[in-house]
Amino acid sequence: MRSISEVKDYLKKYQVNDNDIIDILNRLKDLKLVDDNMLANLILESTINNHKGPNIFIQKVKQRKLDININEFVYEKDIEEEVIDKVIKKYLDNNKELPIKKQKEKIYTKLLRDGFSNDLISKCINKVTFLDNSYLSLEKDINKALFKYRNLDLKEKKEKVLSNLMRKGYSYSQIVSKINSIDNQD
Repeated sequence: MRSISEVKDYLKKYQVNDNDIIDILNRLKDLKLVDDNMLANLILESTINNHKGPNIFIQKVKQRKLDININEFVYEKDIEEEVIDKVIKKYLDNNKELPIKKQKEKIYTKLLRDGFSNDLISKCINKVTFLDNSYLSLEKDINKALFKYRNLDLKEKKEKVLSNLMRKGYSYSQIVSKINSIDNQD
């Protein structure tokens, strides 16, 4: 479907006079081939089905230059929360090996990019119970970091490994205890 504005622009591009444009648009409206409200409903439905937020909907409406009252097409809060919960569940399943801090950060930035509001994202994330299976990947990440910094002296190597792993979201105590257990094995 095309918006009224898109049809006008198209007709103007081919130098159709203004009176003919009005007649053509009226005819298209009568045939229900051009309807901004129906197009807005389709965009809203598509946005919800693709797990995107209201800001993405507004962006698409502005991009298509729809002549509508956006407030009539606003997400209902329960639908928005339901969509956010689906996205969180999907991300939790795919990122459970990451530290909780990193899981929250990834989910938060994903939802923000997808057009949801800060407040609602925070509210939904705070309701979720996160599983910390990062201990499974911590040893692997420590070994990678130790290999990466193998040419440094012991003190500098530990500092680099510690800062590298803290950037990845692991807690200080987790890192130190795992490094100490590796040192004790050697």
